[in-house]
Amino acid sequence: MGSIDAFLATWSSARQTYGEGTPQTGAQYDNSSRLTALASDLEGAAPGSRWTGSAADNYGAVKTEHRRVIGALADLDRRLATEVDNSARSVDAGRRNLEELRTWVIDAANSVPPGKNAETLRMAIAQKGLAQLQEIVQQSNTESNATAQRIQALKGEFEALGNQKFAKEGGGGDVLDDKAAEDTKKRAEEDVEQALKEGDKDAAGRVQAVLDTITPEQLSGATPLSAEQSAYLSQMQHQQKDMSVADLKAAEDRLGDNGRIIGDSWQLMTNDDIDFPNAETGQIAPDEKKFENLPQSVQDAIKSPGLLHDRQMSDIAAIVKDGDAKFQNGTEIDREMMRKADRMMDAPLFEKSTGQPGDGSRPQYDVVLQDIFDSAGRDHQIVHDHITGTHGDDGQDFMMDVSTHEWNDDGKAAGGLFEWTKDANNPIAAETANVYAEFLGRESDNLLAIDGNRQIGDINPELVKAFSNGLMPYQEELVEENPSVDTAFEPLDDLGSSMDKTKGLFAVIDSQPDAAREFNEAAYRKALAMQESFAQLARENPGLTGFDKRLDDLQSSARMLSVIDGGMHQETLSNIENGKMNAEQALENAKQSHEFKKDILRSIFSYGPGGDLVTNSMADLLAGREPDPADFRFNPDGTVSDIGLSQTQLSVQHQITNAQYTVANQFIEQGNPFIDPQFFNADGSLKSPGQIDPGSWSQYDAQLTAAMAQYTQINSMLGKFADTFGLIGGPQK
Repeated sequence: MGSIDAFLATWSSARQTYGEGTPQTGAQYDNSSRLTALASDLEGAAPGSRWTGSAADNYGAVKTEHRRVIGALADLDRRLATEVDNSARSVDAGRRNLEELRTWVIDAANSVPPGKNAETLRMAIAQKGLAQLQEIVQQSNTESNATAQRIQALKGEFEALGNQKFAKEGGGGDVLDDKAAEDTKKRAEEDVEQALKEGDKDAAGRVQAVLDTITPEQLSGATPLSAEQSAYLSQMQHQQKDMSVADLKAAEDRLGDNGRIIGDSWQLMTNDDIDFPNAETGQIAPDEKKFENLPQSVQDAIKSPGLLHDRQMSDIAAIVKDGDAKFQNGTEIDREMMRKADRMMDAPLFEKSTGQPGDGSRPQYDVVLQDIFDSAGRDHQIVHDHITGTHGDDGQDFMMDVSTHEWNDDGKAAGGLFEWTKDANNPIAAETANVYAEFLGRESDNLLAIDGNRQIGDINPELVKAFSNGLMPYQEELVEENPSVDTAFEPLDDLGSSMDKTKGLFAVIDSQPDAAREFNEAAYRKALAMQESFAQLARENPGLTGFDKRLDDLQSSARMLSVIDGGMHQETLSNIENGKMNAEQALENAKQSHEFKKDILRSIFSYGPGGDLVTNSMADLLAGREPDPADFRFNPDGTVSDIGLSQTQLSVQHQITNAQYTVANQFIEQGNPFIDPQFFNADGSLKSPGQIDPGSWSQYDAQLTAAMAQYTQINSMLGKFADTFGLIGGPQK
């Protein structure tokens, strides 16, 4: 049997486990509409004004309870139907994935060329197919098990409703019979006790199954917890309240994968939108005291000052991290953990440390803080609230602490607090990104001279990468009046100003080479796309009449190109100042920065006629000439204070000409009386600036200007493009 035949045999066995025919949906189990109608009918059967007295009261109470039970049954029917639908979808998905995999393996095997290596290649294809087959089956099993657990939990709720009685024996008095409720509470008490105290994994699985039935609507407070959910959460709160942090961590460890019931319960019991009764008092904690639902030992550790209880905080963070992140959405435990992290960073001993071994500090504090960031930091609502200060926290102080401490993981864990903002569709992401972008831009001088001579990118490279990734989607909004991406992010500066904070932001990102390359490449591409967008508008409407959001695209491009250059210049000058470089050292550093800029530009321009020659030529043009020592200015001690700006003037002129070419290319065709034939390609298209011989540059530039002279409004906008470079160019002023 060949390798492909062996794969197909295994595939057939796996496929048989999915059965045949259309999977049964949950519709046959859903009688919720009929039950809801029945409950509505009972609403009209209440005693009227003509029937009063104890009999009427008893009758009304019975009808009320009937409506409650029937309404609960309708809800359970809907939920059961949903789970059956989930199971059907899982089967359908598994079948589709298997069919697609089989097709891929057969097609790949058929494409193998004949020869002595053919069977080896087919074996590799079969092995890859088997690995994917295993993933598909495992995914289906995981989904099926989760569905089965949720259905099992529904079974308990159905049984509880089936035990309802509506009147005392003898037919009078109170209507409600608490037996079913007491049974549910007893079952919850026993399961939680067996899980926490005895390490019973099966009991923990039952607890987890109930907690997992809590829906997003319940997490947001739109619907209340069911009696069963409430009973289990109440018992989790009650039975943990006197346990030490060490005992809680040991209990979690004993339970293995189901140990997450502890972390999940902490999130649920400190969620302001979830109400459940205290198992002892029956009282529901008010929103402002939800944090007090936690075990006392956990409260004490999290609320402690400074660096106290660092070991307990490490255990707490581990328990939180092991929980399901879906329950972390603005909970008070996450809020207080972030505040604890803030206090730890403000402690004098921590402020004096670098997190690095051998400096006399205790780097284990770094590890604890990283654990907090990795756990509570998954709660993006809390990160947003803390950084933006919506709940009274000093987000600016927090940002300074995070940014200027030398983390022993290079800032990776801290970076997780910011990188998530790349999801620009999330309103709180844009708001959070806006606040930390403004901080980075405003504090760029300090962040580029930490301790007087080190840049943030040197001491925390992973943090700067996270800043770059988190802010990438908002680059347009930094420079555009009407960005195509419209979020809550606002420009850091007045767009008619020298845009110092925006340049400072770019300079901070430029302090880490990998981040600088990605961030600047993306910005350059956006700037060139803006020029193309304006050029399209100019072609459609040469008079530029009326309103069109593209009218600002040319100026937006100039702003983007200017802040890129200004950021690079500021970061280079910071390096020189930090190193107290002499003229020779400064020149070498400036040359390295210039080459880095050219390298980025080369990666952007597509290859045209001439291949690498065109790309390199265009990059060289836009980068301008190399730095010249004649441009440098010096301090009294002989160190360089500035590398000057004149070396960018040629770059600016070439940027202007390239923008002019982008627009002119929409209008000028071969045979244009203003353009010399040498400036056209063989196919009749206008040559780009990168294709022009340096000796003909001035002629090319002048002829483009002459050819476009008749378009008054377009030329005016090109003039403003040049003015913008003059206004913004250079580092922070």
